[in-house]
Amino acid sequence: MKKYLHLLKISIQDMFSDAGKTFIWILVGASESFVMAFTWLIISKGQESIGQLTVSQVITYYFYLFITWYIIGGTFWHLISNSIRRGELSSQLLKPIFPYAKDILLEQGWKTFGLISGIPILILFFLTFSNTISIDFSLSNLILSIPAIILGSIIFGLMQFLVGNLTHWFQKVDGVFTVFNTLSFIFGGAIAPIILMPELVQKIAYALPFRYTFSFPIEIFQGTALGENYYRSLLVQCIWLISLLVISIYLYKKGLEKYESFGN
Repeated sequence: MKKYLHLLKISIQDMFSDAGKTFIWILVGASESFVMAFTWLIISKGQESIGQLTVSQVITYYFYLFITWYIIGGTFWHLISNSIRRGELSSQLLKPIFPYAKDILLEQGWKTFGLISGIPILILFFLTFSNTISIDFSLSNLILSIPAIILGSIIFGLMQFLVGNLTHWFQKVDGVFTVFNTLSFIFGGAIAPIILMPELVQKIAYALPFRYTFSFPIEIFQGTALGENYYRSLLVQCIWLISLLVISIYLYKKGLEKYESFGN
């Protein structure tokens, strides 16, 4: 465990040493929440509610989305892909740690620094929408959301890992990531709260794993996914995690066999 914590420490230090790149990364990450919040605020002008949610709940949703991105999200598929394409994986296989540990922990370093550095932007977001945002903090909802956040982080990470690992079969997986990112954006609740989506989209979202990354934890915290819906969704989340884990292990082993067979 110490070696992984050491890698995480190094990753965080690296991020602090690259302030310019970090600033742009944070700005880009924040812009989506701001744009979406402004869009819905304009749409709702003169109205007290949008569908089944109040205007305040919708704006607050994007406030939470900005925070959860730095906890659950991140992008490391390209690091795995580059490691395979450039032959760097060979040297990693000789080390007594998981070959992609450095790539995965590097992104966690970005996320940790991003969350800390994003505090001024969070304050700006709150001030910008001060008239329409209302945070009703609930300790019980926060506690209930913790399992969903942990499971959602693992699910998101496994999907990123799968995209990167496909490089063993397809030299460039940018197109695969584009499809993954689009599906995640729609069915993960980044465009809008899933409850505001058309009924068909909602049904698809509840069946796919994307909703169980960002949307589900936020729904719990906002109190729209409690009771029977909470336990049912948590069960589906566990099923997706196990399924993706099994697929990841299988493809990882097959990918290594293919990688080694070419003499890399």
